[in-house]
Amino acid sequence: LVFFICESIPKPFSGILALVTVGLYLSATGKTKISTKVEHSLHSVVGWTQYAAETLIFLIAGVIVGVKVFASESSITGADWGKMVGFFFLTIICRGLTVLFIAFFINRGNYKLGWKEFLVMTYGGLKGALGLALALIVSNTHEFSSQGEHKRAGELILFYMAGTATLSLLI
Repeated sequence: LVFFICESIPKPFSGILALVTVGLYLSATGKTKISTKVEHSLHSVVGWTQYAAETLIFLIAGVIVGVKVFASESSITGADWGKMVGFFFLTIICRGLTVLFIAFFINRGNYKLGWKEFLVMTYGGLKGALGLALALIVSNTHEFSSQGEHKRAGELILFYMAGTATLSLLI
């Protein structure tokens, strides 16, 4: 609700920043307002809602990617499939380097990052429903849905993100 209010007023505010602000406020003050009797039930409802939303995003993204990639007028080529696999592994390598850099600072404190935690942090990341939702938004904006080279860029953004999400589930 906060997102839509901020995005729909005449001088729009960032809906994302508003949601982050509300989240920070509720995490600081809201936890004490929830009764311990309903906390488990609320957690179950929120968990189910999150699961349903992710499933819906994967379903929508799958249908849209299937239509765009396998359509006769698709601009996705065989080389793009190879690049998608390469981007997937490049993403994991970049995450590994980032975690290695951050591990230096983490290990200087009281917490020690072992190799198991390093692998989990490297393989985990933005490659699921959130990435697909962002790719769907970007590929369906006016700039990327029109004809020409920009349309191909929109198709590639969605194709590469869907491929990364699929490969992360399969590998």
